[in-house]
Formats: sequence, C-alpha cells, structure tokens
Amino acid sequence: MLQITLAANQRCPELFEAIIGQIEKLHQDFREFDKTCEAKSELCQFFRVWLQLGTIIKNAVVSEREGNWNLLVATVEDSMPIFTECDCINYLRHGSWYLEQIKVLEFTHHPELCQRFSKGQWVVSDRPGWFCAVGGDMKVEQTILRVSKGPGGHYVMGVTRNASAVAEFELLYHEIEIGSITNVLNFLTTNHPMKHTESHLQHTLLMGRR
Repeated sequence: MLQITLAANQRCPELFEAIIGQIEKLHQDFREFDKTCEAKSELCQFFRVWLQLGTIIKNAVVSEREGNWNLLVATVEDSMPIFTECDCINYLRHGSWYLEQIKVLEFTHHPELCQRFSKGQWVVSDRPGWFCAVGGDMKVEQTILRVSKGPGGHYVMGVTRNASAVAEFELLYHEIEIGSITNVLNFLTTNHPMKHTESHLQHTLLMGRR
C-alpha cells in the first residue's frame, strides 16, 4: 500500500527504499530484543506463543471476511505446527491434505477455479462493503437460522410448542437447503448485488403453505 501511494504521488524511489531499510532495521532490532527477553523470562516466551496464536486466529478471520485467498492459504499453513504440538491428529491429517490440495490448485486441472478464488469468489457477501463476507457453510447456517425464526418468530426458534411450525419447517427443510440456499449461494458467488438473502427462503415457505 505504501509503495502504491508513493508511486501515485510520483515520489522519489530512493525515498521508498530508505523507508523500507528503516523498517527492516526496526524489525531486526525488535527481533533481537524479543530473543533476549525470551532467554531471560518465561513470561516473554508465553506471550510470544500467545501473540502467534492470536495472529493466526486474526488472519483466519480476516481472510474469510475479506475473501483473501492467499491469506487463507498462509493461515492454514501456519496452523499446521499448532495441530502438531497440540496432538490434534484429525486436524493435522485433514489439514495437511487440504493444504496440499489448495497449494497445487493452480497447477492442476482447475486453474480457472484458482483464479476465481483469488478474486474472492470462495466466500459469500450479500451486501456491499468491507469485512462483511463469510464462508459458504457459515452463510448456509446463518440463512437457516434466519428462516427458522421467520417473520415475527413464527417458525422454529429454539424449543417451540407450536407443533404445526415444527412440522412445516421439517417438511420444507430439504427444499430450503438443497433448492433455495444453493440457488442463493450460486447467485451471490457470481458477484451479483443482492439486498436480502432470506427473501427467497421466505418465498419458499409461503409457497409451501399454499
């Protein structure tokens, strides 16, 4: 971002190189201080690991919210040592396989899929703006929760005593999940603007009443 700003303002390239040099020196000094602190204090060692974990979690959230595919790949790779140290065998096994697949996605038979992912078309965003996208599985869960509440909380919401509401939701659940939600996700991932995700699902329930 800094490089783009300097280029846009037609600043001197030497100025940018000087800034980069100062930042690198600052980072090197901080790392040396960090190592010295860790050698003297167990508390510093703890906070170093804690900050690393927090950074990975933050990057995972940011990658999904902003649709940053490269950051997602880097976050998954950074998570592998954590799975190893914490003896999370299932996460390590499936995560390593997933990481291998997404790393070679560009060089396999699906380069167009990698291009779409790089453009942010692996997440769903139903409104314009920044930091508002979610993964497809999360969007499905959000949509089901919205339609289960329904207008005025008529449909299933937690534990309900309305037997007809439960029956109606159970009968239409497969149509919502397979039909409407699939169509909505396909529509959203093609970068078309959409104001209300739940409108199609409410229409499904209304049609089911008839």
